[in-house]
This record gives sequence, structure tokens and C-alpha cells, in this order.
Amino acid sequence: MTELKAYGKRINPETLDDMRLGIHSFVIAGHRYRNTDYSAKQLAEDMGTNTRYLSAAIQKHYGCNYSVLVNRLRIKDAKEMLADPDCTMSIEDIAISAGFATRQSFYNAFSKYVGTTPKEYRESKIAPKKNDDDDAFEILEF
Repeated sequence: MTELKAYGKRINPETLDDMRLGIHSFVIAGHRYRNTDYSAKQLAEDMGTNTRYLSAAIQKHYGCNYSVLVNRLRIKDAKEMLADPDCTMSIEDIAISAGFATRQSFYNAFSKYVGTTPKEYRESKIAPKKNDDDDAFEILEF
């Protein structure tokens, strides 16, 4: 950790900002986080830098390391799919679509970041909402 702080201090502010834009462009906007084989090493190569500077920039801008950043983005995608009432994909298909290599790694990460299982999350988001008009029909039962 001390080593990352040292690298962070060596990077000038313009370079840090350029790196943030590169990270955003490649990983976030380019959805490369969905690729299970896309690593910090590959990102550093794509950006023309080394992994130490990249790690320092990620820590500075996002407050975490590359793996955590990628998992947060994957979980964000998965939550959107799980909450979509029109999404008919299985939970395993959602995990793969979001970029997780296995169902177990998805469940572990999801539970860690969200505090519930993907199934429980989906059920809480797409459970049928009770319509206020239903109360009127209960009163009028014959």
C-alpha cells in the first residue's frame, strides 16, 4: 500500500486525469469489465502505462484496486438486469453476462457488496406491487 502511495505521488495531475479518462474509456464505457480475461496488465498495455501507475490511478480516483472496481461494475450491471421485470435470463446467465466466470464467484461478490443473494434481490425488486385499487375490491366482496 505504501508503494502505491509513492507511485501516486510521482504521477503529475494531468497524467492522473488522462489515466482516469483512459480507465473510463476502456473499462467502463467499453464494458471490458464483462470480459473475464481482461486484466489490469492488459488495461495498462492498452493505455501505454505500467500496472503500478495504473493501480495508483485507480486507487486515487476510485478508492479501490482494479479487481474491486471491476466487481463493482459487474454487480451494478447484474443489479440492473435482476431488477428488470422484462429480463427473462436465469441468474446464472446474468452472472455470465455481467462478466463473472462462475456462478459461485457471482454469488460471493453479490452477497458481499449488496448484502443479499441475487435471487432475494430479484424477488424484492420484481415482486408484484399491490395496487391501491385492490383494497376497494376487498371491501366490495359479495
